[in-house]
Amino acid sequence: IGFEWNEHNNNVANTAPFNCRAPKLPCETVSILKEWLFSPEHFSQPYPNATERAVLMERTGINERQVNNWFRNARQRIWKKKVQEM
Repeated sequence: IGFEWNEHNNNVANTAPFNCRAPKLPCETVSILKEWLFSPEHFSQPYPNATERAVLMERTGINERQVNNWFRNARQRIWKKKVQEM
């Protein structure tokens, strides 16, 4: 069984995005996560524990991997800059 290139394949190939990225999180989700990150009780220790992650997952509707990735990126991109400004 071989693969035959035809006009349909050509159309599909031309419409597929070159760089498939995951969609951004909704603004409301990001606001909830930033609220947690910048709250006075968490700012000095921006690592949510398992219970806090569970609450954040419930409030935002995202999974644990997304929460972990968001905090890893936020500590590098947002939190670190704020700490350096102080």
